[in-house]
Amino acid sequence: MNYNKKIQSLSRLIKSSGRTFALTGAGISTESGITDLSLNENKRE
Repeated sequence: MNYNKKIQSLSRLIKSSGRTFALTGAGISTESGITDLSLNENKRE
Protein backbone atom coordinates (compact mmCIF):
# COMPACT_ATOMS: atom_id res chain seq x y z
CA MET A 1 0.00 0.00 0.00
CA ASN A 2 1.37 3.42 -0.93
CA TYR A 3 0.78 5.59 2.12
CA ASN A 4 2.60 8.60 0.65
CA LYS A 5 -0.05 9.00 -2.07
CA LYS A 6 -2.84 8.64 0.49
CA ILE A 7 -1.25 11.20 2.79
CA GLN A 8 -0.72 13.64 -0.09
CA SER A 9 -4.33 13.18 -1.18
CA LEU A 10 -5.59 13.77 2.36
CA SER A 11 -3.35 16.83 2.67
CA ARG A 12 -4.80 18.34 -0.53
CA LEU A 13 -8.33 17.61 0.66
CA ILE A 14 -7.74 19.31 4.02
CA LYS A 15 -6.02 22.32 2.44
CA SER A 16 -8.86 22.83 -0.05
CA SER A 17 -11.69 22.37 2.44
CA GLY A 18 -13.47 25.32 3.96
CA ARG A 19 -13.69 23.67 7.37
CA THR A 20 -11.97 20.67 8.86
CA PHE A 21 -12.41 18.97 12.22
CA ALA A 22 -11.28 15.74 13.80
CA LEU A 23 -12.64 13.79 16.73
CA THR A 24 -10.09 11.67 18.50
CA GLY A 25 -10.13 9.38 21.51
CA ALA A 26 -8.21 9.17 24.79
CA GLY A 27 -10.16 11.88 26.60
CA ILE A 28 -10.83 14.29 23.76
CA SER A 29 -14.30 12.82 23.21
CA THR A 30 -15.34 13.40 26.84
CA GLU A 31 -14.18 17.02 26.59
CA SER A 32 -16.56 17.34 23.64
CA GLY A 33 -19.46 16.05 25.71
CA ILE A 34 -19.48 12.47 24.44
CA THR A 35 -20.21 10.01 27.24
CA ASP A 36 -17.30 7.83 28.33
CA LEU A 37 -18.79 4.35 28.01
CA SER A 38 -15.83 2.78 29.80
CA LEU A 39 -17.00 4.24 33.11
CA ASN A 40 -18.85 1.97 35.48
CA GLU A 41 -22.56 2.93 35.78
CA ASN A 42 -22.17 3.19 39.57
CA LYS A 43 -19.43 5.83 39.25
CA ARG A 44 -21.55 8.23 37.15
CA GLU A 45 -23.28 11.12 38.83
